[in-house]
Amino acid sequence: DVEAMREAHATDQRQLAEQRTILATAVENARADTRREEAARQELEREKLDAQHQAALEDQKRQHELRVRDDRERFEQELEAQKRTFSDRVQLQGLDKRVT
Repeated sequence: DVEAMREAHATDQRQLAEQRTILATAVENARADTRREEAARQELEREKLDAQHQAALEDQKRQHELRVRDDRERFEQELEAQKRTFSDRVQLQGLDKRVT
């Protein structure tokens, strides 16, 4: 009877040790899963920030190109106005010389 109880106790202890090992493995796997999920979440966040940064850079580039184009058009208009003014002066001087 005592021997049977010892064997039953030893069997219970082995099963308990196996269950502890299984539980420890499950806990470690859950921790590893949590770390992987966190790493994936951080990577997605980095990608999102990179995309926002890229969009902001593209917007800045577009705004710069618009300003350059507007400045060029304004410069060309001013240049044309100066050419007309100069041409008008030359014509007036030519008339002036003819009159005198």
